[in-house]
Amino acid sequence: MTMVHLQPCDVCHLEERLDFITDTVKKQKWKHCITVGDTNAKHSTFDVRHQEDRRGKLLHQWLADNDVMMLNPGEVTHFRKGHTSTIDHVLCSSNMVQEIECQMTTTATSDHFGTHFGKPVPNQIETKSMICDIDKFDVDL
Repeated sequence: MTMVHLQPCDVCHLEERLDFITDTVKKQKWKHCITVGDTNAKHSTFDVRHQEDRRGKLLHQWLADNDVMMLNPGEVTHFRKGHTSTIDHVLCSSNMVQEIECQMTTTATSDHFGTHFGKPVPNQIETKSMICDIDKFDVDL
């Protein structure tokens, strides 16, 4: 699996970076790729407030053209002065969308919420709790 990070940029640089990702994935024949980043892209299909801008339209078209899925559509990722938006994205190859979970943090250290993603944790086996007498444990040592 390969991970790519996108940093905030204007629409021209976003297009260049998305083209670079597409070319690299094809050249390296990567089957599984995750792309994350603060794209500042807003589109009605994935922005929490259904806003659109040029970056959003570009990203939306790129997702469709390259069989890439967004794992956090409609999640609040950014807030400023009482306004929220979805400008931080977790994208993955469509063949692995069922294998990845994505969750937003509920606290923030900046004007962005953190994003956690990865493979789902299998159900934990329930274990019986053990009861011990701590005073006796100390003496036996």
